[in-house]
Amino acid sequence: MKSLLTVTTMLSVIFLSGTSPVLACECVSMSEEQRIDRHDIIFEGFVRKIIDVSDREYMTEFGIRNVMKGDGLARGDNINITSHKGGSAICGIDFEEQTPYKVFAKQHGDQYRTGLCSGTSIMMLQGGSVTNDDTAYPVP
Repeated sequence: MKSLLTVTTMLSVIFLSGTSPVLACECVSMSEEQRIDRHDIIFEGFVRKIIDVSDREYMTEFGIRNVMKGDGLARGDNINITSHKGGSAICGIDFEEQTPYKVFAKQHGDQYRTGLCSGTSIMMLQGGSVTNDDTAYPVP
């Protein structure tokens, strides 16, 4: 009887946990060429500051060090990028101040936006270290 109760309890847990919705971000796999074509701007830069916009979003100010794509962007410019907070459940991306990133962003109205699936990533510099040393990307 005890084993029947155990099996029933286990099946109930499996059944109930399987019926709840799972919140997860699913990124579509794409080539680097597709990723470049899909985004309006691509640059390397350092996070200067992070500003809360709402309980779900924040705006990150980047200092641009190198522009790979984007009319009107230049080395030394600052640009604001909006993104969702809080990681993978809603495809948000968390930035850290004074950290270098390669940013892929799309223009939506008057904002540029990025997210977890964009290809935006932290940059490793100088033999694998993360640095904001301007000698790595000096601004004129």
